[in-house]
Amino acid sequence: MKATPAFWFVLPGDPASRTGGYLYDARIRAGLADLGLPSTLVRLPATFPRPTAEDETAAAEALSAIPDGARVVVDGLAFAYPPALLAALAARCRLLALVHHALPLETGLPPETAEHLRRHEATALAAARRVVVTAPPTARSLVQLYGLAAGRIAAVLPGTEPATAAPLAAVRPHRLLTVATVTPRKGHRLLVEALAPLRDRPWHLTCVGSLGRDPACLASVQEVIGRLHLQDRVDLLDEVEQDQLDAIYRDADLFVLPSFLEGYGMAIAEALARGLPVITTDRAAIVETLTSPGLIAVPAGDRERLTTALERLLDGAEAYAAAKAGARECRRALPSWAESAKAFAEELAAL
Repeated sequence: MKATPAFWFVLPGDPASRTGGYLYDARIRAGLADLGLPSTLVRLPATFPRPTAEDETAAAEALSAIPDGARVVVDGLAFAYPPALLAALAARCRLLALVHHALPLETGLPPETAEHLRRHEATALAAARRVVVTAPPTARSLVQLYGLAAGRIAAVLPGTEPATAAPLAAVRPHRLLTVATVTPRKGHRLLVEALAPLRDRPWHLTCVGSLGRDPACLASVQEVIGRLHLQDRVDLLDEVEQDQLDAIYRDADLFVLPSFLEGYGMAIAEALARGLPVITTDRAAIVETLTSPGLIAVPAGDRERLTTALERLLDGAEAYAAAKAGARECRRALPSWAESAKAFAEELAAL
């Protein structure tokens, strides 16, 4: 007999997508089911940031199937839809908004698109009874952008899968790894440009993540790789299955993710769980929750500082050894998915 759902979960797009936000949603839903809180998934069309008229009609039909009085978690990507859809749902259901990062802060959006998303997100958040974010900096951004009362917002950090620590064999890092969808926010182009002055070192960069989300961004990254003659030094791989990704992590010496904005940084946590040192930016929220020589943060967008950080570990055996030891120590501080699901369950109970 099928269990009665404890709540409904509204998500635009493919729930099997291997990006941080979708993985967070999937693990939280699974963890809540383990706690006796099964959910029904309501899928909306994936068009973002401006759904078509056909998408809006389909979304309205999907949302109308949710019964009155239900507890409903709405992933923040749905806030690209017209506010009237969410307002109608909020009028008859108890809404919890799940925000990975504020939509108008996405890197590379035209000003008119950012303003469009700001208006929609503001209205959707005003209709929600509770708001869950994946890290405290996102909570602060919602207070600043929309004037939300801090007491309505709770941070539920992502959990981390247990993983075997990478071997200590490497004296200096040669095999660099980035795991991120190729979009402007993730900083792939900046990373390639930062590595170019270090071409005399024996590094090789592997980038793993969807190549189809932003064709213009992919073309830009490929252009800079070609222009700097780094075709033999940089590999761009599309999404891979988890066992293949695990193998890529095992082969890596250093993880690099120079994001312009990172709601938490689940890929960073996955790297630290494997004892890999990380170079990222001060816009990755995980930096606020973990302090360690294994987690190095540079100012977002600062190419020279990124080059300096890379150079320090590529050239310095002692600096790399300290970062490696720090990363292995970080593993103990990472929350589990069971802990995250329990915290999320408390927010559902508040509805």
